[in-house]
Amino acid sequence: MAKMSYTLQSEKKISDGLKTDKSLENSNVTIANDDTSWKHYSKTFVANSSTQNIIFGQFPNSTDAGQQLVTQYKNLQLIDADQTPPDAPTASKVYPTSTTVTGKTEAGAKISVKVNGTEIGTSTANAYGDYTVTIPVQVKDAVLTITAQDAAGNISDTTQVTVKEEVFAVAKPQTFILGTDISTINPKEFLTEIKNNGTNMKIEYVTKAATDQVGISSTSIKVTDLSTQIAQTIVVPTTIQFGDTLFSAGLGIGSSSGNRGISAVTIHHGEHPYLTNTPGIDTEYAYGQMHSDYSTTYYSNKLMKVTDEHELGAAYFDKSSAGTGTVSDYLTAYGQPSVDYGDIIEVYQPETRTFLTKPTATTLDGAENLKVGYNYFEITPNGYKQVLQNNITTKNVTINTGDTVKASDFINLPADASLKVADAFVQAPNLSKVGASTVQVEVDQQLNSGKYLKRTFTSTLTVKDTIAPTADVKPQTLDKGASIPAASTFLTNVHDNADADVANNISISYVTPPTTATIGVRTTQIAIQDKAGNKTIKDVTYSIKDENTNIQDNYMLHNGDVQLNTSDLEGKTSDQVASLLRQQAKIQGWDTLSGADLTDQITLESPVPTTSGTYTLIYKLGTVTAVSRVEIKDNTTFGFTKAPSALEFNTTEIKSSEATIDREETGWNIGVTDARNNGDKWAVTATVNGPLENMTDPTAKKTNERFHIYKRNN
Repeated sequence: MAKMSYTLQSEKKISDGLKTDKSLENSNVTIANDDTSWKHYSKTFVANSSTQNIIFGQFPNSTDAGQQLVTQYKNLQLIDADQTPPDAPTASKVYPTSTTVTGKTEAGAKISVKVNGTEIGTSTANAYGDYTVTIPVQVKDAVLTITAQDAAGNISDTTQVTVKEEVFAVAKPQTFILGTDISTINPKEFLTEIKNNGTNMKIEYVTKAATDQVGISSTSIKVTDLSTQIAQTIVVPTTIQFGDTLFSAGLGIGSSSGNRGISAVTIHHGEHPYLTNTPGIDTEYAYGQMHSDYSTTYYSNKLMKVTDEHELGAAYFDKSSAGTGTVSDYLTAYGQPSVDYGDIIEVYQPETRTFLTKPTATTLDGAENLKVGYNYFEITPNGYKQVLQNNITTKNVTINTGDTVKASDFINLPADASLKVADAFVQAPNLSKVGASTVQVEVDQQLNSGKYLKRTFTSTLTVKDTIAPTADVKPQTLDKGASIPAASTFLTNVHDNADADVANNISISYVTPPTTATIGVRTTQIAIQDKAGNKTIKDVTYSIKDENTNIQDNYMLHNGDVQLNTSDLEGKTSDQVASLLRQQAKIQGWDTLSGADLTDQITLESPVPTTSGTYTLIYKLGTVTAVSRVEIKDNTTFGFTKAPSALEFNTTEIKSSEATIDREETGWNIGVTDARNNGDKWAVTATVNGPLENMTDPTAKKTNERFHIYKRNN
């Protein structure tokens, strides 16, 4: 059995209908009073689809008899009922001066505001769910209970609002980088939830956080309600941190080793970027001396443009301080220089206590130590970009003569895409010079600005001497038996690519010494060696001659005189006689340049003699000729088949060295020679003065001076 409850309000009739769900149709439904101030009474009936008028009575909850019956009328109608209550309504803050509560709830819902169970105001939300409830002023810390009831009678959960003192705004913590000028920032940026969205409110700084050191500080903002002249001061936590900062530390007075800030150069980005310089951290006398032991420059900054020649221009900003100078004086003098993106800042410090970008305030974790001396950074929209680092090294290169090199062969580049070795040499090496020569190479570094910086690096190229000396040969002609000349006489135009001073740096010696023992054209080997040990062997021809040697141009012809007997020629052809004559005359020929034996090219320019006599033969080789004198003697031996009559000579007394003795046979032409004057041994020689002739063959060989008669004293 379903049951519906309602609350009886006094003795008033309730004329609005009670509604229940259609699912209860044809079911027994009980309507019961749930007001505890009245005696419980209920009425049960069968629900149907039509509207029913239910009349029932209730008595006040009292034990007294004769209580008056109160009759209530209820119309019960079955519908699709809304049984979902609205969400708890939102509510604005309520201050001791507030006379309204505003918020949002379900459209058309009835809002009830109660304090300690007493309703102090109601309102109905508009079509957008907005509501405003007028309430009397409440005391501080009073608790307002707010509910929303929809048209179906569903009631939301409660929303409680405690009355608080009014807050004009809420602190909005801020974080800035070193050197920020807070006075240029609207103080509203430090607040949120400003009363009246700032309308008719005055907002101003009371104190501003110092931005010269990293850490957490505070900024005080005064907010005044101009309608009441009531003011509130709001303290806003303000954090100062490193930005794009070059931080430098000093050792402190008396060689103390704390990370004492002396300079923190921070980029402030924007349309017109600029730099600020602050101590950064305040550990150990930040505003004392930079370094009590340095009377010379301890820290400096320069700002420079990059020229069209890709070099650093003259500094347009230059600040420095000796170690004995105070930090405060240096920072005051530094100011706030304006810069352009693409400018270069030079940082100098003689100790490795300079750090790059965003270290922590205490430990400097993550900071990068810079090298002692000069360090350079490009100022970019993304911060500092280190350039011109000392991380490029040169290489000395050694090559052999004839090899080639590139500019990049002389440079070791780090893994940095912005670095490139220019193709052209600043000073090209001398590849033709053996030994060491200076090389200059350009390295370009691409900048974020689109420009680039160039640097020149110097290295050394050593060309190893691997080429042997050269020389032209100078063939020599020497006399047979002559002494051997120096090896250098066989050469001319001696040259070495490395040793200009040939006399002192080139050695020339025989490998196979020449010989002058016999005539001819031969080859001697001569070694030419330089200081590097490179050696050339030259083959040089040389000619050995005697009085029977003729030389013309590059032809040398040797010959001699010949004596032969007719018997040497017997039975030989003309060619064989010519060969015999060449052999006996020792005919030889050579090419004096190549040393080739040209004997077989020698020609006989004269007829070949075949009979006894004296001849002059001419031999020729190329452009040279030689004359050979040939004597052929008749040494024929005659045999007689019939001896002539005895030759009888008359007898005479030899009275002088010569005498003529008549003979009896006058047909013989005989001459007698007396040789007694030659010494003790003498002879009388009878000589046939005319040739003997073959009586039967007149063409036969004749003899002359071949028939001798000897008479000796022994």
